[in-house]
Amino acid sequence: PRSSPVIDGPTVYVLSSLGRLAALSAKDGKEKWSVDFREAFESTVPRFGFSGSPVIIKDRLFIEAGGGEGECLVAFNKNTGDVIWKAQDGSAGYNTPIVVNLLGEQQLVWVRRDQIVATNVDGETLWSQAWEPNGETHSQPIFLAPNRFFVSGTNSAGALVFAVDKAADGYTTQEVWRN
Repeated sequence: PRSSPVIDGPTVYVLSSLGRLAALSAKDGKEKWSVDFREAFESTVPRFGFSGSPVIIKDRLFIEAGGGEGECLVAFNKNTGDVIWKAQDGSAGYNTPIVVNLLGEQQLVWVRRDQIVATNVDGETLWSQAWEPNGETHSQPIFLAPNRFFVSGTNSAGALVFAVDKAADGYTTQEVWRN
């Protein structure tokens, strides 16, 4: 696999480059559950294969599946493999969501092919920032506390720093600089 396995107690979670997510017993390697993204979500295997790693928060596993309409970002019950929620459109990239505490709220920040988007653990989109990296390969975002993010991409994409602020009606983003 191109992604990093995640160990959570007695279970190891792995994603193959072809899009098969599996929960395995850490003790003996026996499969507890699995899901094939191509079958479950009509995902297309990215050019370099699936490489995002699972992220676990409490009883949920979060990952970019890159499925059909509304099936790109997915949260599973880590114990059963049941889908809890699905969100966003589009194919999978090569990044793992990062978990940040931003302005008092826990958020998952996902780098998509055309934007950086944040969701809460219930799948609600909190904010997004346009990002056109001119290619499908880009760096993992770096959180610059208290409210900024740095992203960069290949080819002519360069780098971007943007700020996220909270307004009365939700979150706003503002580009700080681009190179």
